[in-house]
Order: sequence, then C-alpha cells, then structure tokens
Amino acid sequence: MRRISRLILIYATFANGDPFHMQMRRSQAAVFVLALCLASAAATSARDLYVDCAGRGTSDACTVEQPCSTLRQAIRMLQRGNSATIWLLSPADIACSETAPLQVYSLQLAIARKGAGHAVLQFNVTNGFLALNSSLQLSNVIIERATSAIDLNNSNLRAENTQFRFNDIAVTSDLRANVTFHSCAFSRNRQALVFDHSPSPHAAPAIRISACMFTKNSNSHGPIVDFRWNPRAAPAGRLALDIVSSTFADNSRASLEEDETVLGGIVAINTEDQDASVRIVDCMFVNN
Repeated sequence: MRRISRLILIYATFANGDPFHMQMRRSQAAVFVLALCLASAAATSARDLYVDCAGRGTSDACTVEQPCSTLRQAIRMLQRGNSATIWLLSPADIACSETAPLQVYSLQLAIARKGAGHAVLQFNVTNGFLALNSSLQLSNVIIERATSAIDLNNSNLRAENTQFRFNDIAVTSDLRANVTFHSCAFSRNRQALVFDHSPSPHAAPAIRISACMFTKNSNSHGPIVDFRWNPRAAPAGRLALDIVSSTFADNSRASLEEDETVLGGIVAINTEDQDASVRIVDCMFVNN
C-alpha cells in the first residue's frame, strides 16, 4: 500500500500544477492500482487442478487437458493460503496410490471425483492426509489402507458421500475445529473416529455425523467412535456432538477385561466434566 501511495504522489508532482495533466496522471495511477488489485485477487482466487492416476496424466500442469499423474503433484503446486479444488479423473478401478502422507498446510482444499462413481485413494499402510490450519472437503472418494486416513490439527473437515475402509483409524482430530460427515461409510476399519487430543481453552468444536453407515469395524484398539477431552488440558470450550440418522451394524462386540476396563464398544463419549452437548437421534445399532 505504501508503494502505491508513492506512485500517486510522483504522478502528481510530474504534473507541475497543470490540472489536465494532473487529472491524466491520477487516472493512470488509479488504473495501475486497479490492475494491481486484480492481479492480487487472481493470485488468491480458487484454482481447479486435475489428476489422472490411470497413467494418462504425464504433465505437471494439472490442467484438464494435461492432468497430473498423482495427487501429491497437485498439492505441491499450492502455496499456503491458496484455495483449490482437485478433480480426480481416474476410473473407479484404478487407485491413486500414495506411499507417504499428503501434507495440507494452511489451505482451503476440496478433493472430488469428476463424474459419476468414486475415486480411490490408497495409502499403503502410511498416514493419509495431515491437515494443519486448513479446511478440507472430500466428495465421492474412497480412502483406504492408511494408518490414519485423515489427521486433523486445528482444521475443518467436511466429507460427503465418502468411504473409509481398511484403515487402522479413519479420522483423528484434536477437537479444535468443526467436522461434518454426511452420507459417508466406514467399513472394516479398526476404529472410525478418534477425537482425543487436548482442545484449546476457547475451542467450541461442532461435530456432526448424519446419514452415515458404520459396518464391520473391528474396534480392536478402542470404540468405533471415540470422543474424549484430555484430562490434562486446560479448561476447554463447549463440544457440540450430533449423530443423526446413522446406522451401526455388524461391528465387533466390546470385551471386558479383568480390571473391568471395556475394550472396544461402539460410541464412547467422555467429556471429563467439560461442557458438552450430545445428541444421538434416529440411529440404529444392530448386531454389534
């Protein structure tokens, strides 16, 4: 802003008091300032990037005509503060395979299947997405075979029509931001959702699960859906948890140890005397 002010001042000085020239110079300066603002807006506007994991993407341009071959390539094109949608072009029978975590740092990022069906993201027993200070949206994708498919750190997540399968844990979160699942499926994971880190003192996270299916998860590590305030944390904000119109079916049963510790289970909510609002409405629990 300081540079722009100096440009306007210089133009006014060159005019030597001539009103006509002063008006022209000021108009030129205004046009120049407008051009700078438009360039800045273009630099921060949302981008559309394209990925084809079927071997047809050989470019690093990530355009629809020249798609990238991996999701990692597309994410690396983004800088902190960017907003983008990554469209996955691969057919459902071709997985986008990753062997290392995908870092999503300070981004507004949406990842979606282009067209009908689902795109498959396979992480081969490593962590999936590591999100920090970001907003992540997923639509029409399948995430499988990750240690933790999504790890949220002070990051929002909205997942729609997304499937999580064959993961150790589908999603972990530190309870500092909002998380929404709608029409999602969690199948054959050891745990589906784990929210157990220390929240910040002023956090007021809203967690909403609606029209989701939880089936054949093993809960060998803990409950299928596990919400816990960390007792060592400072006094925290208010947790709002809604589980609505969802089904829990054919998940492994909990076991009781000799010290009466319950291993497994379906939904566990431990707020450690913190302020919380919990609603479980129109849900089905079958053969668990």
